[in-house]
Amino acid sequence: RQKDISFDYGKGKLTGITQDHIGRWSNAYPAVDVPTEILRAAEWLASNPTKRKKNLSRFLTNWLTREQERGGMRSRNTQAPKEDGVRVL
Repeated sequence: RQKDISFDYGKGKLTGITQDHIGRWSNAYPAVDVPTEILRAAEWLASNPTKRKKNLSRFLTNWLTREQERGGMRSRNTQAPKEDGVRVL
C-alpha cells in the first residue's frame, strides 16, 4: 500500500508525496507548475491550521484542478503588459 500524504504542522511540510504523484499530476495538469503549486498548497495549510484537511490527496487534486482551470502559471506569466510597460503577474 502506498504511504498516505500528510501535513506536518510543526514543520509546515507535506510528506508522502512521491515522484509518481508529481509525474501523474504533471501529466493531468499540463499548464500547472506542480512542484510550485504543492509548495503554495503547503503554505496555505500552514497559514490555516484551523482548516485541517482529512484527505490531503483530494485537497491537492482540487488545488491543482483549480490552477489548471485558471490557465496555470504559464498563462499568468504571459499576460499583456500594462500601458506603462509594467507586466502584471
